[in-house]
Amino acid sequence: MSFSVAPHLDGLADLARRPGVDIRPILVRVLTDLYVQKEGHSAEEEQHYVEIMLRFVNTADRPTRINVSRKLAVYPAAPRAVLNRLARDCIEVAEPLLQNPTNLTAADLLAIAAECGGRHATLIAQKLGHSRDSVQIAGAPQTAPLAPTHQPSSGEAAMDPAPPPFADIARQFLAADSGERRRMLGELSAGASQCGPADMVGSEAMQKLERFALLRRLDEFTTALQQTLALSRSLAARIVQDDSGELLVVCLRSIAMPPNVHLRVLLFLNPVIGQSVDQVYELGKLFEITAESAAAQIVRGFQIVSQAEMSDAAEQQRSVSDPSHGRHSPLEGARAASHADSMRLSASRPERIPPTDRRYGTT
Repeated sequence: MSFSVAPHLDGLADLARRPGVDIRPILVRVLTDLYVQKEGHSAEEEQHYVEIMLRFVNTADRPTRINVSRKLAVYPAAPRAVLNRLARDCIEVAEPLLQNPTNLTAADLLAIAAECGGRHATLIAQKLGHSRDSVQIAGAPQTAPLAPTHQPSSGEAAMDPAPPPFADIARQFLAADSGERRRMLGELSAGASQCGPADMVGSEAMQKLERFALLRRLDEFTTALQQTLALSRSLAARIVQDDSGELLVVCLRSIAMPPNVHLRVLLFLNPVIGQSVDQVYELGKLFEITAESAAAQIVRGFQIVSQAEMSDAAEQQRSVSDPSHGRHSPLEGARAASHADSMRLSASRPERIPPTDRRYGTT
């Protein structure tokens, strides 16, 4: 970056060489400090800063994000892309941006109010001089939903809205190519709150996944993933064997796996992915910009799909163990039994040999 960053990064370079030290939160704070020292920046400088911030800001702790938000809230040249990301963070991070004049447009603010609601919408309403309900309605998206939703009949109008179609989203995600999957994750993440904690698994389960990945033991990793996320065996295997990597990224993001552990899993588990530096980089970037709640929605759909698969398998197993299960009516069963008895009786009779014609016979 060309705004005099290099002389200030010697300390970060030293930290990066220490094992177990994650310098990304420090990088977010230091680069912001340097960025706001100049009154303005070139398009290239801004693009570089935005790219780094959008990749790493979610890895910073809350005090660091609050510190960055306060500095950008009073900086006239703060990039809108970064402001939009921070303004959708938890209210402690978003508040400075929602209370001060910034580069966020009225459309930006209305969209944030509609997506986040709560205290976000209250502050935006005060800022724009409108009621909270009006800003949430005005900012609500008018585009079609990502997946088809149930349309209630007139008799269902008084009922609560149907839950999100997790299974539909999951099936779309499984069937999509890499580009479409990234688009879906972007849309889901854009509407997700960054405040709510993800459902985290125990450290033992996380360590087991990492250990099996480092040892390249795919079967054990598949079993561990299946048990951790309550998936069917076939779906867990499909996720592990997917060479694009997005399926695995979503699963690991949903359990709040640390980014450095996630990268090690990518590097070692699947040789197709691990041998491509570009692919590992892109998947690492996708992991960081995907909201945990967005990944959790897709994984919840995976679980519903898995339950359906396991239910179908159990039904097939019952049919195999009990041939009459779900096949025949009582009358059809009686006919089948009668036919079988007739066949057995015919088979038990000795073959009848025609009598010898004694005109040509023997004495």
